[in-house]
Amino acid sequence: MKYFLVISLLFFVSTVIFSQNGYREYTWGMTIDQVREKSADLTQKQLVRWASPQNAIMFLYNSEFSSTIPNPLSYETGTITTYESKSNDIIFYFLNGILISAEITFWQENILTELRRQHGNVTPLSASFGNYRFQTATWNREANRIIVWEINAPLEYVTYIDKNWLNPLMNRTMTIFRNQRDESRSRLD
Repeated sequence: MKYFLVISLLFFVSTVIFSQNGYREYTWGMTIDQVREKSADLTQKQLVRWASPQNAIMFLYNSEFSSTIPNPLSYETGTITTYESKSNDIIFYFLNGILISAEITFWQENILTELRRQHGNVTPLSASFGNYRFQTATWNREANRIIVWEINAPLEYVTYIDKNWLNPLMNRTMTIFRNQRDESRSRLD
């Protein structure tokens, strides 16, 4: 019994010590100024597209959806801002000035193979919104982050998201979605 307890404790400690709490040297919870210290060319940009939270919920809860995928960002009450470091080729997402995500873009690199090697094999989902066709996959095994991959050839996006921010948002989104679905179905006689 003591042997099992010691092994379990060592596993837990190593998981906490070696788990990522951000992306590389950028940790969740950093302020815009703290990120700017590491990326001096950080400039604010207009939030044009950020599909990663919706892609994560679509991938993780795929069996529950028939057509419409709820967007967790529609339930976020804080202000999300986007900053870019062109020298590091990273887009950062901040919630009320606090780092919650980092996104990198690849051009025709088949980065999914490397992600599978590093984080485990997953089968991507294919989806489309109008003329926009893409594939996406999500890894949700790490303690402090969710990793979302998306390809719309030739571009691939890999987004690292603060799990402590996104998980409660996804849970709230799914609770609302399920309640609305059940309410609609309850009208049957």
